[in-house]
Amino acid sequence: MSCEDRISALHDDLLLKILSEIPTKDVVTTMVLSKRWGLVWTMVPKLEYKDTRKEGDKSVWCLLDKSLQLHKATVLESLHIQVERQFCDDADVGKCVSCAVDHKVRELALILPSQPKILQLPSNVYTSKTLVKLTLSCRTLVVDVPSLPCLPSLLTLVLLNVVYKDQNSHVRLLSNCPALRHLEVQRNKSDNVTKFIVKVPSLKSFTYMQIDERAARSFVLDSPGLRCLTLGDPYGDLDSIQNMPHLEWATVCHFLPYPNDNKFLRSFSSVRILWLTLTEVACCSAIKFPQLMKFTLHLHCLDDLDCSLEPLLIFLHNSPVLKVLMINYVSNFLHVPQTSFNFDRLHVGKCVSYAVDHKVRELALILPSQPKILQLPSNVYTSKTLVKLTLSCRTLVVDVPSLPCLPSLQRLALLSVVYKDEKSHVRLLSNCPALTHLEVFRNLSDNVTRFIVKVSSLKSFRYTQHKRAPSRSLVLDSPGLRRLTLSDPHGDLDSIQNMPHLDWAYVCHFVPNPKDKKFLTSFSSVKVLRLSLRNVKCCSTIKFSRLMKVTLHLYCFDDFMCSLEPLLLFLHNSPILKVLEINYDVSLCYNGVPLSWNRPSSVPVCLLSHLEIFVWKEFAGRRQERAFVAYILANSKRLKTAEFSPRYNLYEKEKEKMMELLKSMYRASASSQLDFLI
Repeated sequence: MSCEDRISALHDDLLLKILSEIPTKDVVTTMVLSKRWGLVWTMVPKLEYKDTRKEGDKSVWCLLDKSLQLHKATVLESLHIQVERQFCDDADVGKCVSCAVDHKVRELALILPSQPKILQLPSNVYTSKTLVKLTLSCRTLVVDVPSLPCLPSLLTLVLLNVVYKDQNSHVRLLSNCPALRHLEVQRNKSDNVTKFIVKVPSLKSFTYMQIDERAARSFVLDSPGLRCLTLGDPYGDLDSIQNMPHLEWATVCHFLPYPNDNKFLRSFSSVRILWLTLTEVACCSAIKFPQLMKFTLHLHCLDDLDCSLEPLLIFLHNSPVLKVLMINYVSNFLHVPQTSFNFDRLHVGKCVSYAVDHKVRELALILPSQPKILQLPSNVYTSKTLVKLTLSCRTLVVDVPSLPCLPSLQRLALLSVVYKDEKSHVRLLSNCPALTHLEVFRNLSDNVTRFIVKVSSLKSFRYTQHKRAPSRSLVLDSPGLRRLTLSDPHGDLDSIQNMPHLDWAYVCHFVPNPKDKKFLTSFSSVKVLRLSLRNVKCCSTIKFSRLMKVTLHLYCFDDFMCSLEPLLLFLHNSPILKVLEINYDVSLCYNGVPLSWNRPSSVPVCLLSHLEIFVWKEFAGRRQERAFVAYILANSKRLKTAEFSPRYNLYEKEKEKMMELLKSMYRASASSQLDFLI
């Protein structure tokens, strides 16, 4: 039968578009297809060369040199070179780059490792009329800018870990990019510039990262048109930042408590969204933020500084339209044995109360454990504006008043908190009529034995129980749920009511309790199901009429028989299943796992008409497992992919033998693909 070459009949423009989406080394190989293809590849406007091998020959540079010499496109849209190993001595980077510039390249990216010798760009790079985006990343690449550079079309410039010829090279470069809008600079310890100056009136977005904490360098910024700014310079001098009246979004990471911090932060007064990572908040308490709507504070308290939140109240006074306030105290910097803070002097309640009075919409408190109990002010539980509330602190007591009311609350996260009594969380949840997303993490300090969730509006619920926690139970009655995550290895999950609209669920539960059938029956409407269990027998009698994808992670113990037969019953009860993933974890077994399997008399409907993907992880290749796999392959008529990954402790020869055995098995679907991930 003759094969028609339909792709060669396509128009050149379409072929070039197709070839532009694949690596250049693959594009070049198309030249052998025909005389026409030998010309088409030379017109591809995008060239991408990646060599991620740590060792190898100089083929990438030979390929690069040849393809650029033969390139015939009027304009080269982009040249991207990424190499992760040192070059051969005869690799001429400058020649390749110069050739690309001569071909009117619009986007040029050089991502190279450090070299034994210094690299320099050809002079025509700095006078290119067509360059729109330039990315340079190499620790031994010297930016040597001539006296009269000119890059009239350059919009985006990225300088990562490069070095500079002198103190003014970067100044000459930036001052001759009249259209520059986006600038990213990352400086390492090899960087030789002591004062980095950025004066670009056209600049809209700027990212500046200083990754050498020991370097004492200063930074000058005078770009009044900026709208987005990221500054990551923990110990640098940031005093010379001029006003930015159009700034809308900013992130600042700075750890030095300079008395002049006031000066540089005043330049951020027009911002709407602000992320600050500081060692103290006093530096911005005197600044007016009339447009600030969202504020996130990461406060790294040092042992020799007073971690006071009182200046934060002044900050809130100066932010009249603030809607979202997030605070995170980090104690990683403490050099004393006791790593918790005494928040009595930090007035947490006062700050939170003030934020609520200012109609805060999103509130997050992520705090370390305290010597004394913390409590929220009562107005939190009656806020009319709160939409999202996150509480995380092992000594934070949720003390809900008798008449709470949170009419706007849609998202609630209760992470490692404790409760005033058994009914506090019930009162809270029952008075959140708009709640759609709930996350609960319970640790060893949690004092509630029976956690009750009855929220008719709830759409998503994530419940995680500490694996060493004492026996506790969960009561769930939220019929509107669509997404559910339950991770409670040893708890009582018998009181879960029906969830007719459930689409996605994950369950981790290790107790081989006969009552398990009861709680899993509530999942019968699910479409995507992930189960981490000790056995699948508990759900073998449940009908999953809508189930399309299931992932079974089965944990086998020495004292428990891992039978594969209930899995077939499960498949019989899942008629439209398309994806089946199995993972037998026997890492907790020391004496081997007894395994049983008997060939069934009938074939599940899902195998005959729906199953498309079959995956088995930690495949050991035992006789019963092989028989089960052979049965699946022989009866899955719609199968597209079967994927196997062997157990971690198998020898290479065992893996190869297993792979050959799997390949030899009969497959009902002739078009199915067998993948073996070693």
